[in-house]
Amino acid sequence: MKSLILALSAAALFSSAAVAGDVVRQTSVPFGDLNLASKDGVAALHTRLVAAANQVCADSKETTQAPLYDECRQKAVQQAIFKVSKSVAEHLAAAQ
Repeated sequence: MKSLILALSAAALFSSAAVAGDVVRQTSVPFGDLNLASKDGVAALHTRLVAAANQVCADSKETTQAPLYDECRQKAVQQAIFKVSKSVAEHLAAAQ
C-alpha cells in the first residue's frame, strides 16, 4: 500500500537556524486506496494530509505559538503534496 511519511523538523520551522539533533516529528499517511485521478480521491488525500499536518505540528498549537502552527501546517501540506506528486510520477515512469 502506498503511504507517505510526513516529516518536519519543528525547530527548523520555528527558528531561523536549524541545529543538528532537532526533533523530527513524522506520521505516515496512507493513500494507496485512493484514486488520485479523481476529484474525490484528491480531496480525500488532502483531508488526510491536513489531519497529519495538524498532528505533526501540534506542539506549536499553543496560543503564543499560533502563527508558527499555521506556518508549520502549510509547509507540511506543501511538502507532502510535492512528495506525493513525485511518488506518483516515479510509479508511472516505472510502469512504462
